[in-house]
Amino acid sequence: MNRKGCILRFKFHLPLIFISHLTSHISPKRGFTVVEFLVSILISLLILGAISVAFIGANRGFQQNKPISQAIQEAQNSVVTLDFLFSRWGVGVPSSNNIPIYIMIYNGTLRTDRNGNPINWQPANLPNGITFPPLNPFWYLAADANGDGKNDTIYFFASLGGTGYVIDCPNNAPPCNILSCRLTSNSTNRCYFIFSADGTSIKYYVLGSTDLAKDNIDCLNLQNNQTSNTTINVGGLNPGDRFQRVPHLIRIYETPIDNKTSWLTFDRIDLASHCNDNENATYIGRIRRGSFLITPITKNLITQISQNFLGNFPILIGQNAVEVQADFVDENGNVAYRFRKVYAK
Repeated sequence: MNRKGCILRFKFHLPLIFISHLTSHISPKRGFTVVEFLVSILISLLILGAISVAFIGANRGFQQNKPISQAIQEAQNSVVTLDFLFSRWGVGVPSSNNIPIYIMIYNGTLRTDRNGNPINWQPANLPNGITFPPLNPFWYLAADANGDGKNDTIYFFASLGGTGYVIDCPNNAPPCNILSCRLTSNSTNRCYFIFSADGTSIKYYVLGSTDLAKDNIDCLNLQNNQTSNTTINVGGLNPGDRFQRVPHLIRIYETPIDNKTSWLTFDRIDLASHCNDNENATYIGRIRRGSFLITPITKNLITQISQNFLGNFPILIGQNAVEVQADFVDENGNVAYRFRKVYAK
């Protein structure tokens, strides 16, 4: 082999010689030493400990804040309920003027007694001292039920059901076109007042199962230029007449749980005995005991201290505006949300 061939062969084998030299010093069976192994375990334990401490701290903070967070959420739901009840305050409530409320049957005629006189509609039994219709649709009664000098109970009338407006009656006879906002013949919500368009009459009517072409439909998604969404097969109606679910008597008050907390509660008494949609002790939310307070905001208040459905405790009769306060609490009695709002008409 000449000199040039030897040089080329050496250059070709040089990288292989270098690599084999390096790998000859590395043992394929070499592992961690005892010291290295202990150090790695220590580092792992420190990392796991730090993670555990962080997790425990975060979980403890979450558990501490969870009751308050839940109480705030429940308080917000409670406020929605209060807002709904007071938004219906006075709706569908006639005043005690000279317009009688007569009972109408399906053909539009009035029910009469043996002498042919129209029969007046009568409300269901109410607590002693409360009459219907009131002097003003937005009447309310604030009472000191606990005898501690604070108004902790409120009564008012409110329609919680549907409404509807007669648009027209082709050929001056039924069926009439009507705009229905949840009118229904359901057994517990079929009782309605019909307020005449000219304001001269109020009739009480119980919807039959076949009176409405469409039952319990809403009026939120009317098409352009649409004025009615169903028909009603009832006589004696005129354009502009308004159907309104007969009101309930609403009572909002405290129901004690223990010496620190109470349930904010409401009852409803249906004024229509044909529907009898009564409900007792519906819980609104958990509050600090004694924090529910009714403050009248109006003039010409009437204060009575007499034997009534509350005993000899004073009652206050007002109208149009009232302030409501309550401290909503968590399950441990800690105040989570202080509520204070004026409801006015």
